[in-house]
Amino acid sequence: MSASKEQSGAVSSPVTESNPAVEQEENVPVAQGAHMHDREMPAEPGGGGEQEQDEVHTNNVPNSANAAGAKKIFGTMRRPNPTAKKGNDAYNYEEKYPEDAVYEEASPNARVWRTYEDESRIHDANMVEESRDNVDVLLVFAGLFSAVVTTFVAQTYQNLQANYTAMSASLLFELVLVQRAIANGSTVNSITPSPLNPSILFVPTITDVWVNGLWFTSLFLSLTAALVAVLVKQWLHHYVALPSGTPRDRSLTRQFRYAGFQKWHVQIIIGLLPVLMHLALAIFLVGLVVFLHPLQEALSWTICAGTLLVYAAYVTATILPILFPQCPYRTPLCDLIYMSFWHIVPRVSWYKKKHFLIACRRGKLGYMFSSLPHIQARNPQSLTITESVSVQHTSTNLAAEALDWLFSASSNPSVQSVVAQAVGGLPRASREIFELQPSIPRIRDVQGSLLRICLQEDEDHPSYHKPVRGMELKLERLLRFQPYYLRYITALDVDAIELTAAIQCNYDHHWLVGRGPSVWHHPATFLKDVVHRSTKLPPLCWSRLVTLAKEVNAFGALDPDNDNNTDMFPLDLCSAVLRSFGSSQSGLKQDFTSPLALEFSEAVCYFPEKIYDNVLSMLPKFARSPPSVQSSLLKPLRVFVAAVEFSIHRLSLPESDMSHTTIRLSLRSALQCIKLQQTSSLRVAAVIPVLEDILAAAIIQHPRNIQSPWNQVCHDAVLAYSRTFMISPSTCSVRGLRSVVDFMTIDWDQPRSHIYQSDVACWAMSSLLAARIPAAYDVFLDSQCLEFFGSHAFHTISSFEVLAEYVCGISELHGVMDAATVQQHVNQLHEPHNLFTACSILATYGVQTHTQARTEIRNAITALALLRQEEHVGTWNECRRKLHDLTDNDDGEFFTRQRIAVSLSFSRELEAEEIQIEKDNIRYAIKELDALFDEAEHGAISSALVSTRPPMGCMNRLLGWCIGRKPEDKLEQVQQV
Repeated sequence: MSASKEQSGAVSSPVTESNPAVEQEENVPVAQGAHMHDREMPAEPGGGGEQEQDEVHTNNVPNSANAAGAKKIFGTMRRPNPTAKKGNDAYNYEEKYPEDAVYEEASPNARVWRTYEDESRIHDANMVEESRDNVDVLLVFAGLFSAVVTTFVAQTYQNLQANYTAMSASLLFELVLVQRAIANGSTVNSITPSPLNPSILFVPTITDVWVNGLWFTSLFLSLTAALVAVLVKQWLHHYVALPSGTPRDRSLTRQFRYAGFQKWHVQIIIGLLPVLMHLALAIFLVGLVVFLHPLQEALSWTICAGTLLVYAAYVTATILPILFPQCPYRTPLCDLIYMSFWHIVPRVSWYKKKHFLIACRRGKLGYMFSSLPHIQARNPQSLTITESVSVQHTSTNLAAEALDWLFSASSNPSVQSVVAQAVGGLPRASREIFELQPSIPRIRDVQGSLLRICLQEDEDHPSYHKPVRGMELKLERLLRFQPYYLRYITALDVDAIELTAAIQCNYDHHWLVGRGPSVWHHPATFLKDVVHRSTKLPPLCWSRLVTLAKEVNAFGALDPDNDNNTDMFPLDLCSAVLRSFGSSQSGLKQDFTSPLALEFSEAVCYFPEKIYDNVLSMLPKFARSPPSVQSSLLKPLRVFVAAVEFSIHRLSLPESDMSHTTIRLSLRSALQCIKLQQTSSLRVAAVIPVLEDILAAAIIQHPRNIQSPWNQVCHDAVLAYSRTFMISPSTCSVRGLRSVVDFMTIDWDQPRSHIYQSDVACWAMSSLLAARIPAAYDVFLDSQCLEFFGSHAFHTISSFEVLAEYVCGISELHGVMDAATVQQHVNQLHEPHNLFTACSILATYGVQTHTQARTEIRNAITALALLRQEEHVGTWNECRRKLHDLTDNDDGEFFTRQRIAVSLSFSRELEAEEIQIEKDNIRYAIKELDALFDEAEHGAISSALVSTRPPMGCMNRLLGWCIGRKPEDKLEQVQQV
């Protein structure tokens, strides 16, 4: 059934119900090709079914042989037109061929093999036609050249043998002299003998040998090139002559032959044939110079100079396309040279050059050898790929120049109309270049005349025009090119939002204000509507709409006390600004790599200054910052602060139209921007309060559920907070520190990937404690973090980091905090339950046994023991006893309640081997404590140990590296917050 349907469609396609002109232009060549093929290859009798379908397909589509031999018009080959169309697109094979039955997708007559045939015909027609043209030109040149060389050789080859004519003349002249001497009575001996005689061995001159050798070599090369050219034509004929059979058989046969073409380098052989002829010509010219030198030296040097000049230009013309992809002097030899270069010359990269120079100065040979340049093979690349890359890089200029050429080169009104409509589809970068083209005035005249065709008088409003039915799309394209029409257009009856936007951009609303909304959409209302509906428009259209909305006061100042939570425009505006904040700083320029129509949030980055001014005028009371910093803040940072603060303000109002979801996504965009931006100390003073506001608001929204979307906001906020305050630690406040602790306690038992959700808060807290910020220690004490650690299953590394920095910092802050506050910290640490909690956390250090882990345990336990006082001796003895019990008589509760997160939603208990590792670490800590207390009893502890700070934890070092600071760098001077 499908075969008959396809046959019917294929045969009747030349007679369609479309435009007769189009029918004649598109389908007649196909029909002519079909009739010609019918005469050449008649159908075999007896076929039916699928074979009949295959014959119809063959008759309608020229095979590779006749496609390659298609006639050309003015030297340009017409692209073969495969099969009659079933749809509007002849190359849409899903419409062209019926679907395959189930499990028949690779059957002998499957659609994929027919598609393969059509595409291979196009490819092979281009390849074979190009090769045949080259070979035909080469044969003509080889024939003419061989005839010329033969003419010269026919005259010079005689110089390679004895010249008997000259010998006879010489002997005859000697005989005459002898007779004269006899007649005069002179002696015969006085006559000089002739130098030419048959008994003397003939030796040709060096000049004759070189001339004939060069010219015979040239003739040999030209005839060899002609012979190979004839063979190549036979190879090409065999390649395109496919046997009959099913589509799959023909496809596989063609693929087999194509693979053979690639494997045996036929294209390289064809490309080398012109090289042989060029070499033959060069050898002939060198022989010509040698031939003329003894005859006429000046003429010889003239020919020599001309030869050198011609071949210098030849070499230059061969190299230029390799260096400049736009150079039109490209030949097959250029491709061969370029491919050889990529295969022969390796790629040398020296990533460790700086390390090599340092090692060279220090005389370290081992580091020098490990830092040598890296040599690797290049990836093969052709000139075609290089050309495509160059076209992509210059596509913005080329598009403008192409449209300008098309408009100027043709006087066809339809061509000029197409160009005028296409200008609006150019990206912004190409539009700017096109505006500078010389044909732009004439294109605008054409656009004006086309606009008058697309518009008609509005009966209801005589002073206005309205679109002509059926020409809305054309009108929209023309208005997008030049949105300034002398008459006003009504748009209330237009359904397409794109056309409505184009009409809106055409107005001068200073003139229309006060005339009522019965004829036009209000600019502010229209902008709010398209922004909230996530409509996609070009950036130029968005910019124009924002300008028009500003003229009607759409960006008036908002009062926080009377804010209407149902008005989503301010929130949408802030969301768009925050989402595009990172990209707007880099100064984007729209080109063909980016889509033409964008949502408002995506288009803001193309006109940031205009949006920044409007946001600041709308949110003046939210653009707050410390007075000392306000005057120094850049405008983007002020806009950033205002947008975030307004979003947080809206978060406190009742939700309307998914406003809280919009706010959450906006805050995540803001956090991502802070994370990626390199922030100076001056900007940190404005960013830190914003981060603290985001974190506090997110924790309020946090429902203590790992599945909550606000969980990720809290996580990102804490991570950004911990990275930002490292630049200026004194800028953090108690409010922000309490939020960090709140997030740590809320998500303490929630796993996230291979860590816990609260680990990022632990790392932030340990970094603050490592910076010796007094406020961090006050919050740690007031929030009773030690009690929290003791009542929950502690996390191995993160808990150790926080507690180790807390213990070490207490002994170092004697001069910063007053003695009473330090004593409060010491007393809290030496409460029996807290002391055991601290010792058990510091003694285990997770399930790691390497040397660095033991060093961290020793330093942390030592720092904690040095804080003891006389009244704490009993508490320490009890704590040491409990540690011994953990290793000897453990009831299982201490180790079994610890858990290790192994995935996003799964954590497991410690295994027996991991429990044994922790017990070994505890025994090591007990050993260190016993030695420490024994030395204390004998007075051997140096007072200098009290101020010794153990090495920073691994996570603190990582955070320091993330922000570009080394762990050993001097910390900022501590200030009281």
